[in-house]
Amino acid sequence: MLRTALMAPVLLGFAALAIIAVNITVSHTPASASPGSPVAVATAGIDLDVTGNASRTVGTLDNCGEIAGTGTLAMDIAIPSPGIDSSDGISGFQFELLYDQSVVTISAADVNTYLLNQATGSTVLILGESAPDSDGTFAPGYIDFGPLGIEPAGASEVGPGVLVRITLTGVAQGTSGLTLQNFVITSDANDVIPVTTVAQGTVSVDEACVFQQPTPTPTPSPTPTPTSIPTPTPTPTPTPTPTPTAGGGTATPTPTPTGSPAAQPTSLPPSGLGEVGGDGGGDVLTPLSIALGSIIALAAAGYTTYGRVRRRVS
Repeated sequence: MLRTALMAPVLLGFAALAIIAVNITVSHTPASASPGSPVAVATAGIDLDVTGNASRTVGTLDNCGEIAGTGTLAMDIAIPSPGIDSSDGISGFQFELLYDQSVVTISAADVNTYLLNQATGSTVLILGESAPDSDGTFAPGYIDFGPLGIEPAGASEVGPGVLVRITLTGVAQGTSGLTLQNFVITSDANDVIPVTTVAQGTVSVDEACVFQQPTPTPTPSPTPTPTSIPTPTPTPTPTPTPTPTAGGGTATPTPTPTGSPAAQPTSLPPSGLGEVGGDGGGDVLTPLSIALGSIIALAAAGYTTYGRVRRRVS
């Protein structure tokens, strides 16, 4: 019984060391890499003629639409065929739609009827902004919380389809560009699916529509680096000529006492702080090293005590 009690600290110490070693190994094991990048969607964006469009069907994307007075016009954010690749699936998307609020506003947006909600078990959650919207920027996001996996096993859809149908309402005569930006589509693996070409649009109220290509946002010019002004070199102080003495000799200049340099205080690191893996030159105990030291000391103490008692017993 006595031997068993004295061996307990030893076994406890080695067990703790083994657990810590396993934890360190696991925490530094890199995650497995993604098997591959998503397949890019060739074209996606605005369609101002929704005739024939459905949850899994999209025709040619039209970039112009007209509204009479304060009437309405349906437009789609859509992905034509071939659409989302069968190896990716779609799990969500988001975008910003810029428009002129003095010409049109957004009165409705329907996502539940369309592609993201078509697979068995799909449950679409609306993030960001929702319709109606009248401030000139409509920025929604949609995500499917259905079962993981690509259909039919999971809820991530594939192929072409309408992502969301938006209803525009006329405000006053004029033409508004419809600019789709920050358009992000995510795969079942939560990777971004690239879109090669994002289709833009134009809508007119009480006048003929002429497509207006959005003007790219200019890249800000870098701030020029100020030119440094050279510091003038100080003129050396002339050495005074020794004054002759009355006896004809030359007076010896009085030497200027040389002051001892002031002792520089040695900077000490803040108590209890340090950089792990840094090059500050000081050894700092980390919580892990303290724990390891304590466990090893405990194990050594238990083992030593056990040896002494064993010798006494024998």
